[in-house]
Amino acid sequence: MLRLTVNLQCLQLVILFIICPILSFPVILYYACCKKSWAYTLLAVFMGLCAMLWPPTGDLYRHNMTYFDFHEMSVDQFLDFMELRFDFVLYVVSFSFAQISIPFEFIKFLFVFIAYKLTFCVFEDCLCRNPHIGRLNAVGFFIVFFSVQFFTIVQGLRFGFAASLLAFGSYQYLVRRKRLGMLYIAVSCITHFSVIPVVLVLFIARLGIKIKSLWIVVLSVVCLLCLNPRVLQSIIDILPINAVAYAALSGYVTGYWGGEFLEDHSVQYQIAKYLGHLMMYPLLYFTIRNGSGQPFSQFAKLLIVIVCACFAISDTLYFRIAILFIPVGVFLFFIGSRGYLSLKVYLLLLCGCLSFVSQIYAFRREAAISREYMLFYPVPFGFSTTFSEQWIDQHVYDNGEGK
Repeated sequence: MLRLTVNLQCLQLVILFIICPILSFPVILYYACCKKSWAYTLLAVFMGLCAMLWPPTGDLYRHNMTYFDFHEMSVDQFLDFMELRFDFVLYVVSFSFAQISIPFEFIKFLFVFIAYKLTFCVFEDCLCRNPHIGRLNAVGFFIVFFSVQFFTIVQGLRFGFAASLLAFGSYQYLVRRKRLGMLYIAVSCITHFSVIPVVLVLFIARLGIKIKSLWIVVLSVVCLLCLNPRVLQSIIDILPINAVAYAALSGYVTGYWGGEFLEDHSVQYQIAKYLGHLMMYPLLYFTIRNGSGQPFSQFAKLLIVIVCACFAISDTLYFRIAILFIPVGVFLFFIGSRGYLSLKVYLLLLCGCLSFVSQIYAFRREAAISREYMLFYPVPFGFSTTFSEQWIDQHVYDNGEGK
C-alpha cells in the first residue's frame, strides 16, 4: 500500500511536470527534501530542461557553432579535426548527434542531467553512511543541490562536466572502493585535460600517503608566495607538447585566460565571479579540520594545495579548481560531520544560496535572451526548442557575449 502511494505521488508529479514544469518545481524540491530517489531524478531532468533553454553564449557559443560545422563533415574530416585533441568526449558526442540530426540542445541536457544525477547518488550514499546528515532534511539537500555548478556546466560544458565526473569517480574509488570509479575518472580526463593534475594527486592519496593538516597549510602558503606565472611559462616553453596544448597552457598561465579576461568586465561582474565559489571558503576550513586519515580526506586536503597554487598562477585555473573542490569538500563534510545542528551547516547553506544568486547576476545578460520562460509551457515545447544559426547571429556576438 505504501509503495502504491509513493508511485502515485511520483506519477502525479510527472504529469504536473509535463503540463507545466515551473509549477512542478517547488513540489519536486519538497519531495527531494523528503529524500525521495525519484524526486532526485525528476529534479535532474528539470535542470537538464533549464540547460536546453539556456542560450549558446560563452564557450557554449563556440561548441554550438562547431556542432553546425559537424553537419557538413565526413568521418575522415572529423578525424583530422580531432588529430591534436586529447579531450575529445564533447566533440565525439557533438559529431555523433550532428550526423543523426539530434539537436545540440540535447547535449546540454545530457551533461547537466548526468552531473546532477551523479551528485544526488553520492548524497544518498552519504545519508546511509552518516545518520547525522539524515537529520538535516532540507538543509542537507539544498547544500548538495547548490554544490552542482549549473552555470559553469551549461556555459562551457566541458570542464564543469569533467569536474562532476571526477568528483563522483573519486568518491566511488576512494570511499566506496569501487573500481567503476576509475571509469568516471578516466572519462573526466578525456572530457577536459586540465583535470589530469588533480587525478595524479588522487592517486597519491590512494597510495595511503598521509599528510598532516599543518603540512597542508605550510605547502599552501609556500605555493601562494613562491609560484610565479613567468617561471611556469618558461617550463611550458620546454615541454614536449603539441601546438594546441602549448597554446592552451600559455593562455591559462600568462595569456588572456590567465586573468586579463576579467578586465573586460565590470567590477560587479568580478565580485560576482568570486562570490560564485563562496561555498569553497568554509569548505577549505572544514577540510583542514577533518581529522580522518582516509584516502578521500587526504585527497581533499591535497586539493587545498592545488587551490592555493592556482590562485597564485591564474584566475581561470583558480575558478576551475574551485568548481572541483566544492563537491569534493561537500562529500567529505557529509561523511565526517557529526554536529548536525551546528552553525557550520547553515553557513554552508547561506554560502550556497549567495553563490547561486551571484551567478544569476553574473549571467543576467545571457538570462535576458534565454528561453527559460518556456518552463511555463508544457514539456514538449521545451524539449523541441532549438537555437538556429540565424538566431545566434542575431543575438550573440562573435566572442560569445549576448547582445
